[in-house]
Amino acid sequence: GRWYDYLQENNYDVIVLSRDISKQNKAILTSMAKKHTNVSVRFVNPEREMSGLSTYVANAVYTDDMYIRVLIPHILSEYDKVLVLDADMVCETDVAKLYNTDIGDCWAGAVKDVVYYGYLNGLVPDTLEYAKNVLKLSEPYNYCNTGVILFNCEKIREQFSLEYLQHFISTHRFRIYEQDTLNVLIDGHMYFLDRTWNTYTYTNDFIENCVIYAPFNDKEEYFV
Repeated sequence: GRWYDYLQENNYDVIVLSRDISKQNKAILTSMAKKHTNVSVRFVNPEREMSGLSTYVANAVYTDDMYIRVLIPHILSEYDKVLVLDADMVCETDVAKLYNTDIGDCWAGAVKDVVYYGYLNGLVPDTLEYAKNVLKLSEPYNYCNTGVILFNCEKIREQFSLEYLQHFISTHRFRIYEQDTLNVLIDGHMYFLDRTWNTYTYTNDFIENCVIYAPFNDKEEYFV
């Protein structure tokens, strides 16, 4: 059936994590949810978990709110499984199908990052050496984009306490901030989701060039 047929079969608990969302935007999102009896929108301020962190953000485009993603399994401590989506994500099908993906004992599920593979193949010099020697990834070409990530929260909490994650964030200065952080922490325990669940759009020429530079198999999957 179509995606809106699935919509009727599930309950959608939408949690917006923000420290500064305006009352007006809260009202807009809440009114949108009221159109569906099986959709709820709640707002959680993660200030307590974020307070005291020494975060590294070297680009004025970003804020330390990115690091909230790393702490979500503890912020939402009542949940065993959480699907996290970037705020600018456009969903063209029912995300319940993604949420229901069985990732087994893996700690999280995400999509391999075809753009980052362009970095690794030389478009951004020294990225491969960085991934091997600084991030110490077991296989750099398994690096994932965390704009869409399905957390096995129970497994994450078993592996890492909130205090450990806070300390890790405060003591590491990675190039791609929370995304590098999650790839390092979950290295070897990531379930690779189908690429259709997180597909880049060509918002600029650089992204297009990264895809062109990516390994053939990854590029082929992207275009399929």
